[in-house]
Amino acid sequence: MIDITTIQTYPVTPVLSELQTTNTRLSKNNEQLKTALIIIGVVGSAYIAYRLIKKYNEDKRRAENQLPRD
Repeated sequence: MIDITTIQTYPVTPVLSELQTTNTRLSKNNEQLKTALIIIGVVGSAYIAYRLIKKYNEDKRRAENQLPRD
């Protein structure tokens, strides 16, 4: 059985269709921004990890060079 109360019998008003179009566009923009932020976060984290590892290795080399040799 079809519930006729859920069938839209009148056209959508222009304001509602405009809001729906704007909502769709904003949703796409939000997805793009979310993707960009994730990429920036991953690249930033990788750069910080690189710098920390580089500093650790330099400190380790300095410590090895300062050891007294027999």
